[in-house]
Amino acid sequence: MRVERLEFWIIYDVDLTVGRRVKRMVAILMVAVVLVLYFVFVPILKKRRAGRDSYASELGYLVGEKAYVVSQLGASKTGMVRVGTDVWSARAKVGIEQIDSGQWVEIVSVSKGLLLVQPK
Repeated sequence: MRVERLEFWIIYDVDLTVGRRVKRMVAILMVAVVLVLYFVFVPILKKRRAGRDSYASELGYLVGEKAYVVSQLGASKTGMVRVGTDVWSARAKVGIEQIDSGQWVEIVSVSKGLLLVQPK
């Protein structure tokens, strides 16, 4: 009879130990998953968000519009153009040396508030 009791306690003790181990491993696994999510995915999301051009969705309507050159501009020199009643900073498309003031140009693209233009 005493042997049976001993076996019962050994089985009970093993079950209890296995249960604690499982709980401990689940807790460690959960912590590991949270750390991976935080240290891997958060920086990736921040980079993706920082790389977005915040003006793109708002200023996309300007592409294809006519603009009047207020101050001389070129591919390497920023000048000013008037679109409607607004004045914007602009540069000429690559390959165009210079566009003098008083000329009409077409807006090719918008990048971070700077218009890229070509002669009309």
